[in-house]
Amino acid sequence: MRYKRPPDCLSLSPMVSLYENAEGMVAMGIMDPSEPIVINGLTLIARGYLGVFYVSSSEWHDVGAVYDTNRTFMGYYSDIATPMKRLSDGYTMTDLFLDLWVFPDGRHVVLDQDQFVKAVTEGWLNNNQIKRAKTELENLIKAVKSKKFPPPKIKKLIKLPENVDEIASTLQRLQCTVRHIRVG
Repeated sequence: MRYKRPPDCLSLSPMVSLYENAEGMVAMGIMDPSEPIVINGLTLIARGYLGVFYVSSSEWHDVGAVYDTNRTFMGYYSDIATPMKRLSDGYTMTDLFLDLWVFPDGRHVVLDQDQFVKAVTEGWLNNNQIKRAKTELENLIKAVKSKKFPPPKIKKLIKLPENVDEIASTLQRLQCTVRHIRVG
């Protein structure tokens, strides 16, 4: 997966495709954040955690179930991003900076608002992207509050697969190929 982050960063993340159709795909990857995401002393995402993500070719967000290194479900993570585009050699999407974390009990927190403000101030996002990011976040929060997030169809798709250890082992071998590249 090529994950563009304006203005000029491209992350290449090895992921294993678990399911795909015309609407989107489900893929599993090993999380490798630049620093752990910690809220109120609870580590939500850290290096080595697993993420099973549904990425849509029409929605302006993804939905990931995050599991710690003991395979304990930590919560749902959604990047607000452009819809996934299929390429001849993979997939790409562009980060719109805002993220939403949903705890297993339904509480939620918006992440990276400071990064979104900087992106808007610096002109890294166009007006349509700014509007879509705000609207998408509002709609996701409404869905969380009405207990409709994630949708049941997606919730079933983003559970850990039975062969999780085999896939995680493959991903660990591939992880050494991940590079962060400056583009432009």
